[in-house]
Amino acid sequence: MSFDEKQFRSLAGETYNKIISLGTTKGILIDKRTDFVDKLVVFLREHDTPFESKRCLDWIDSMEHDPPCTLSYSYMYWIAFRRLVILIDKQSKGSLDCWTHYNSVSMPMPHSENYCNLVVKYRKHLEDNGYRKGTARSYSSRAREFLLYLENNNVYEVVKVTNKLIADYFISDKCSRFSFRSLQTECSVIRRFLRFLHEVYSLDISLLINAIPSYRVKCGRIVTTVDKDVDTEILNDRPEYIIDKRDKAMILLALHLCLRSCDIRNIKFSNINWETGMLSIIQEKTGAPLELPMDVETQNAILDYILHERRSCDSEYVFITAVGPAQKIQRGHIKFRRRAEGTEVFDKIPKDGLHILRRTGASRMLRSGVPLNTISTILGHVSESAVQHYLTTDEENMRKCSIGLSQIPYAGRDL
Repeated sequence: MSFDEKQFRSLAGETYNKIISLGTTKGILIDKRTDFVDKLVVFLREHDTPFESKRCLDWIDSMEHDPPCTLSYSYMYWIAFRRLVILIDKQSKGSLDCWTHYNSVSMPMPHSENYCNLVVKYRKHLEDNGYRKGTARSYSSRAREFLLYLENNNVYEVVKVTNKLIADYFISDKCSRFSFRSLQTECSVIRRFLRFLHEVYSLDISLLINAIPSYRVKCGRIVTTVDKDVDTEILNDRPEYIIDKRDKAMILLALHLCLRSCDIRNIKFSNINWETGMLSIIQEKTGAPLELPMDVETQNAILDYILHERRSCDSEYVFITAVGPAQKIQRGHIKFRRRAEGTEVFDKIPKDGLHILRRTGASRMLRSGVPLNTISTILGHVSESAVQHYLTTDEENMRKCSIGLSQIPYAGRDL
């Protein structure tokens, strides 16, 4: 059977429409979809064969790319290409009804059973001590890589770790690819892991800790926001999207109430008092309670979603998946930049996550004269100093702080 390009492109188009309707994929897969499809067409045409996922995946796996540990563009491109093939295959079989994580590679584990158990024990230790699951997973993964490094240096017992071994780790090939900021994080993570080893194995870490270099990276945080003309486009009705009303409700919660995306995903019906219009939650990031009044527009958008778009189910969460099993939406499901696709404001949106709308809402309050401590309360910051970097977005008042040049000596010629 020969390759039918028209049929394949139609299938790829159907796949794209489905993953857009799910609202649950990363940007590179969407941004590079045309490039991916064109490459697949060339490959299938050259071999004059119909689309078959295994054949395409074997071909993609033969491509050169950076290893997973670098998280470079080369690796992200490759893994997104693989993911699209899997999604097209699921669409062809009629099974693309919900988003799943499609792991292209498995992270290597230590050969030593003792080290493998140590990774599992460390992750549980972090979770038991109040770390979020994502943080615990990240820290234990870095510990896993450190233990792999020990094995590569023929050290199979943590009690045999030396100062030199730790110092050499931070000048190894892996760490040489890190930025200063990443190195600072790596130092903190390994220091925390050594403290865990001290607790579990009574390992004397007093000298080992000193082998970890100290990095102090000072950098100013640039706060990115969006203009008000962006609001109009991203809040316009998109009846072709099956998650149109859900999108708008979540956008308004981020823009007007400045909520984090994780807290928006976790909103339950019990968190909303419709009589008073108050939203009461426990913040996922800080664990601190937060109570905010909802404006009428935001309340109406949530009600519109619940009454006219949300599927009927027993879930206690307000925002649920639109297709497949009815469950709370997960991280990565919330995308809004595509709602402005094809408009003049599309390029004015530098990022696709809701956090930019949270920053935008905070910046607008500041420019409206809302005191910093009030903004900090609304944002749910534990420390009021965390809101200081928003000062840079108030350009009008920042100009008032400028200093003239008249007192600076100048010996040159008049211009």
